[in-house]
Amino acid sequence: MILHVTRVEYISGHRLHLWFNDGTDGEVDLSGVLNGPVFEPLHDVNVFKRFRLEGHTVAWDNGADFAPEYLHELAHAESPAKPKANELHVWTGCTTDLWALWRPDGMARGSAMSRLRR
Repeated sequence: MILHVTRVEYISGHRLHLWFNDGTDGEVDLSGVLNGPVFEPLHDVNVFKRFRLEGHTVAWDNGADFAPEYLHELAHAESPAKPKANELHVWTGCTTDLWALWRPDGMARGSAMSRLRR
């Protein structure tokens, strides 16, 4: 199934409540993942609150958006630990396991790469 965000509501700060076409929903706090030039304006909560549903995900007027698969992972994370801002790279729909394999310096993490070779 290709995931789609079907509904979104603002909660507070950089938190959104999202509903998905697989029948699930959850809250995400995007404050720690607004990295890079396209996300810089979203640090201003007044700009952040001007989101909309576009295509199958949440988007902003400046072109910023997140892959629905990534938002789904954030909304359904089993542990409260979220990705650290310096570990998240802008990506376009890869599984979250892929972004977790790379360090900020661009080098692959050894143990993660060994899992890929299996």
